[in-house]
Amino acid sequence: MIQQQLSNEELSTLIKNYQSNRDASKEALVKTLRPYILEALIDYRVNRQDREDICHDIIMKLMQHFEHFVIDDTLPITHYLNKVIKRAKIDYLRAHMRLEALGEMILNESKAAYYAYQAIYYAELEQNMVHKEELAFLECFSERLSPFEVQVVDLLMKEYKPREIALKFRVEEKVVYNAIYRCKHKLKNIINAYIYLTID
Repeated sequence: MIQQQLSNEELSTLIKNYQSNRDASKEALVKTLRPYILEALIDYRVNRQDREDICHDIIMKLMQHFEHFVIDDTLPITHYLNKVIKRAKIDYLRAHMRLEALGEMILNESKAAYYAYQAIYYAELEQNMVHKEELAFLECFSERLSPFEVQVVDLLMKEYKPREIALKFRVEEKVVYNAIYRCKHKLKNIINAYIYLTID
């Protein structure tokens, strides 16, 4: 799109009129500047909805500067106008990039938190399932043991030695070893049956 041209003389006249009588000449100045600024803001990186806001901000800034603007015939006013527009566009793009980066960072953090939560949840779920399986297995195992064998296994799991178990129950050490052997044999049969059931 070809940008419309603003003549330096036309702008000088409008600014001088604005400096002398702000209320009367404000509308004419805005009508002249607005299309020029909107056309200068056309860029694929600037959202169409934001263009109007940026244009409004630029016009407000220019109005404040034009109140005390000294017109220099050696430097075109459009040069100053283009600098203000360019700076506003750069500020917008910087802010837009920061917001995009912030949004991406927040999205990545929320994804990481979600995946961490999911990993913890599934780990706990798996641990609970394994624990229930172990309890069911121990219950099945303990049902096949005599009360004495259950007590021997319990003490073995608490790291008692066979001699200490024999002293505790006031039996010969050979009786404890026989109970341990029977428990191992029963446990082996239960494990084989469990494996056979899970394979089928």
